[in-house]
Amino acid sequence: MTADTAEHRLHPYGVVLIAARRIRRLSSLLLPALAAAVVAVGLPGVIAFGAVVAVAGLGFGLAQWRRFTYGVEGDAFVVHRGVLEQETRTVPLSRVQSLDVHQGVVDRVIGARRLTIRTAAGGASVELLAVSAAAEVQLRGALGEPVTGTEDVVRALAPRELPLIALTSPRVLGGLAVLVAIASRLQDFGLASFTVEAEGQLEPHNALALAAVVGGLLLFTALASLVGTVIALYGFRIVRDGDRLRMRRGLLNFRETVIPVARARAVHIREGLLREPLHRCSLTVRTTARGTRASSSAVLFPLLRVAESGPLVRDALPALDLDGIALEQPPRRARGRFVRRAALPPLAAAAVAAALWGPAGAVVLIAVPPAALLGLARFRAAGFGVTGGRLRWRRRGLARHTLVAQERTVQWRRVRQSPFQRRRSLATLRAAVENQQDSV
Repeated sequence: MTADTAEHRLHPYGVVLIAARRIRRLSSLLLPALAAAVVAVGLPGVIAFGAVVAVAGLGFGLAQWRRFTYGVEGDAFVVHRGVLEQETRTVPLSRVQSLDVHQGVVDRVIGARRLTIRTAAGGASVELLAVSAAAEVQLRGALGEPVTGTEDVVRALAPRELPLIALTSPRVLGGLAVLVAIASRLQDFGLASFTVEAEGQLEPHNALALAAVVGGLLLFTALASLVGTVIALYGFRIVRDGDRLRMRRGLLNFRETVIPVARARAVHIREGLLREPLHRCSLTVRTTARGTRASSSAVLFPLLRVAESGPLVRDALPALDLDGIALEQPPRRARGRFVRRAALPPLAAAAVAAALWGPAGAVVLIAVPPAALLGLARFRAAGFGVTGGRLRWRRRGLARHTLVAQERTVQWRRVRQSPFQRRRSLATLRAAVENQQDSV
């Protein structure tokens, strides 16, 4: 890891990417000028303004590209950049945790890829916008990640599993909500006459029309979710590469996320609202290499049977084995507390609604029984246990979540007792594992 690499420049496509990024950053300043050009000159002014911005952006991108060099010098990865204000960034090789890859459609056609070098300090330490394949191979070798050309596949996602992922994804419900909102506001888009005509044609068959509309919305959202899932997850596979796991995926855009096994601190099992009845779950791994950012989690596997999650984690991340950790559930006398905590918000909302709108506001009370049942489900799901230096924690929101972490990653814990809890010999335990909080 101490061999020097030759000084490299980015792929020439980097000129365009640097220019586009700079133009996006200046968009708040450019929009008023564009509006002035539209008012003053019209379409010719817009074309001229766009040409000037494009030429200026490409000129800036070329200048930045010429001054951007990178390479391995001794025991550090070094980047030199900057036109007027020059900057040198140095990353010790011993601190490099992973080298993530992203390749969009245009990148694949041109033969470039974006590399992100991450360190144990968290976040992206260095981003190389456009790198050639040959430069990537040489850089990987210098960083201690030689490309062997063979894959030790731990598990791969079969294409036949993609429809189930799409149909049980939260995007289905979210997409349906968006479509309903758009349909209710069609008149705002100048389509009021269309909606009136459609309603007139469907009026004699209200029930059938409603079923057709609902079916059309469901079909559209399902197809949209399927297309998005195929594009994002096609070819998903976990590849073992020595002491690293590589998660590779993507049909049009290729992505590779690297997880150093030694940096894995927790595995999160999520059984979604639509997936729990099918005994399916998704797996996410948390590492210390991402700090407190949202990118601290990476998808370990998008969907599999709950019964298969234990063997997969045991094979990929043995230190976070899910099995063999007995869960201690809350005592039966805590059941009422779970139910009350879930039912009180709709009860309070019903009281406020009744005060504002009279007896009609009491309709909110219909939400109380489902909330109470949700509280009972949370009681049955809750539990925690510690075995062999591993902590297992289970809870329920709408979905059921299970977290398995190394006991030494617990940042803090807090025990709290209210007067009512003290009378029942109960307490609330709250703990944080790698900047994530949970309670039971």
